[in-house]
Amino acid sequence: MSTTGHALLVDAHAHYYPVFHPRKFLDAAANRFRAAAGGRPTTGYVLLAEVAGNPVFSRWRDGPPPSPEWAVDPTDEAPALIASDDRGRRLVLVDGQQVVTRNGLEVLIFGTSDRIPDGMVFEDAVAAAVERAPLVVVPRGFGKWWGERGDQVKRVADRHGNRLFLGDTPGWRPPTASGRDVFWSLRAAGIRHLRGSDPLPFADHAGAVARVGSVVPGAADARRPLSALMDALGSGEELGEFGEPEPLVQFARDQLRLRLR
Repeated sequence: MSTTGHALLVDAHAHYYPVFHPRKFLDAAANRFRAAAGGRPTTGYVLLAEVAGNPVFSRWRDGPPPSPEWAVDPTDEAPALIASDDRGRRLVLVDGQQVVTRNGLEVLIFGTSDRIPDGMVFEDAVAAAVERAPLVVVPRGFGKWWGERGDQVKRVADRHGNRLFLGDTPGWRPPTASGRDVFWSLRAAGIRHLRGSDPLPFADHAGAVARVGSVVPGAADARRPLSALMDALGSGEELGEFGEPEPLVQFARDQLRLRLR
């Protein structure tokens, strides 16, 4: 990856839940992007993977500001907004959705207001996604890429690999898990990947946004930020990463909280 010039810092799996405080969420994203920049010129992107029943992108676009400190303004592209605060910090918000398929595998679509219903067959959901969205991510989850489901991920990668990104999250992974083998075998075959924070539906996870992400060398464009991101991803430049994996103790605690919820 080039170490000079402008870069786009991308959280490609950013959930926003009703229990989150908007200022904490946006502050955390801005602070983490600034830390990851390391003094170089960058633009931070939060790709909003909306969950069913919580259309945060349209609410922030059409409603009052998320908080007194943060304003949201349109761009020349309907699926992209600019969030800015009273301290001069700015970041890009991109419209998107998390689709939960019939067998629990997930598909993330970004850059479109179109929505795909949950509960579809995984391979059908991926086919619908690549037809509707400029950016499609298939994220791995703990235990979800084992066995037959791992084989399904391989099949959609064979069929749509030039239109897909694999999604990586900060969650702990056992080093010998077969789900890890699927992920790394697909990466070795040339399927690109993007990292994302994947916050959980707990109030304290509002501060988890942008805890990991991808570094995409590319130019900024405040009026057409989605096109700038897609151009950068299509340039063939090597992608970098920022952030650290989640410690095992924290991962186990959050998984227990999730199952007790």
